[in-house]
Amino acid sequence: MSLKAFADAGGFKLLAVARLSSGAYSVMCYLLNCLAAGLEEVITSSGELAVLLGTSDKVVKAALDELLDSRMVSVTKGTGKTLVLKVAVDLSNWDKLGKAPQESGEVGLNSQDALVFPRRRRKNQLRALDGGRSLVSPPESEHSPAHPDYSQLEADRIYQTFKVQNSTPHDPVKEKNYARLLAESHPVDQVASLLEFFGEEIPSLGLLAGAWVHYLDKFHHKEHEVDHLLERRKQYESLDRKLRNQANTELKKARANGIVLSADEELVLRIFTRHPHPRKQLYWALQARERYPHLQDFFDHTADIAQPDVHTKKKNN
Repeated sequence: MSLKAFADAGGFKLLAVARLSSGAYSVMCYLLNCLAAGLEEVITSSGELAVLLGTSDKVVKAALDELLDSRMVSVTKGTGKTLVLKVAVDLSNWDKLGKAPQESGEVGLNSQDALVFPRRRRKNQLRALDGGRSLVSPPESEHSPAHPDYSQLEADRIYQTFKVQNSTPHDPVKEKNYARLLAESHPVDQVASLLEFFGEEIPSLGLLAGAWVHYLDKFHHKEHEVDHLLERRKQYESLDRKLRNQANTELKKARANGIVLSADEELVLRIFTRHPHPRKQLYWALQARERYPHLQDFFDHTADIAQPDVHTKKKNN
């Protein structure tokens, strides 16, 4: 087997999802390098291989056991400690590859699943990957992705979502063709999300298909901005609660220690405990902190969380 045949059969895709140990990957890369040089078999020993890979004999032996267990290489013992190594020719026998992230259990992919993962299993795609042979059994349900009408159902869903979100006049036949193209290329839920998010900004499904990466990046950017705003809002709400608690504690401490607060001092503390935006009130109170002599320590401990008024910040700029 040549390196080109290995690549054409999806060998690099299988390696990408195999989740081998670093030692096993090192051995596979070494064998593939030999394959690229025209050497289908490598005669060596675990000790010699360890020296070449810059690791220990123990790591190499464990890597070979792992690759043998996954049926990714064949190992034939020669005389003494000599080993004959080669990449397994039949990639369909490769076993115990990666775990599908949608699975909660430790379920390994077989070689056929790995070749099409994460895309849905459609007959035409799988035949193309397997040189014309089908890799899946006949569909068990009319709602399974392998059913010939399933992709049409998905395309119809995309087209209907587009119609609801966009009132721009369009050619139904052309848009339905683009809907089918999108259904075959991308997850339908993702397409629907983009259509619902951008609405009239996407005047045709052809534009979405042609500028998919642009719209997806823009969507993720906006989504990130919303997440950032929500996170900042949570931080601000936490700081507001902190100021209210500190103001309430200051009132209780004054009573407990017999400190007589002035009417202004007690009023400003009560404002902090009740106002929906206490940190803005703190900002204004700090501008006239000389009016509150008994609250100087309180202001020193809370000044760093004061929130300037938006209009004041714009005026200063």
